[in-house]
Amino acid sequence: MGFYKRMSDKQSEIKRYNAARRKADKLSSTPTSRLIRMETISEIERYNIARWRNNTNGRYKDIRWGKKVIGQFTSFEEILNSPVQDKDGNRSLMPGDLKFEDYNGDGIIDDNDTQPLGHGATPRMYYGLNMSGEYKGFDLTVFFQGAAGHDIYVSGDILDPFIQQGLGNGLAIMTDRWHREDPTDPYSKWISGYMPAARVAGVADNRSGNSWSLHNASYLRLKTLELGYTLPEALTKKAAIDRVRFYINCNNLLTFTKRDGLMKNVDPESNSSGIRYYPQMKTYNFGVNVTF
Repeated sequence: MGFYKRMSDKQSEIKRYNAARRKADKLSSTPTSRLIRMETISEIERYNIARWRNNTNGRYKDIRWGKKVIGQFTSFEEILNSPVQDKDGNRSLMPGDLKFEDYNGDGIIDDNDTQPLGHGATPRMYYGLNMSGEYKGFDLTVFFQGAAGHDIYVSGDILDPFIQQGLGNGLAIMTDRWHREDPTDPYSKWISGYMPAARVAGVADNRSGNSWSLHNASYLRLKTLELGYTLPEALTKKAAIDRVRFYINCNNLLTFTKRDGLMKNVDPESNSSGIRYYPQMKTYNFGVNVTF
């Protein structure tokens, strides 16, 4: 029927859509009407998806859009029988590469297949809890800090450690990747892994901008913990001292988060999705306060 594959809000395409629908209605009584109507319904669905994607009325702001990953390719046969996602008949793809959902059903994976995947990088909620108490000379102070309702894309050296102008080193997780059983034999068996197969120049579709690289960034961190003990006055007065307090405090002692895989390498309090920053450090301090 020559129906166009991608729908948008352009006036010319809307006219073609309406013409196709009228033609299908006229042919509804012919033997070929079922096929024609199925094709037309497919075009209608793609048109409705396009209108929905481009309509921002009544929506939350700061929403992450991208391609939904439905798995990883396991063989060249699967690659050749899947929708085209590299603009070259899938000839550049390899086992282990990310496999995307054909959201609009046109047989081509492109920007028209992006969909809402999560929230933006700005937390929707910050929270904290501060507690303290004393008992028989001991004192304890605890401060928890956290944020929730945001997602971040991992990127940079985490996904492409060898192409960042020589500045990045490969993380240990890169060893868990799809690769040939014998690196010197291009026909040897493929070994599966968490990461896609490595390339010299990387693969754009295996990087950020999809559900595989988007992660929930919510966290709860034990920011400060301090434990102290004050000597009884009966002991300090003998030495002409008003007060003696021993203490130990720790910063960034524990972090509670669902982060796994690639996110293990990203600090929760960083707004960067890469690893080129100085992370929050755990610190331990011991001391004594003496008051005369």
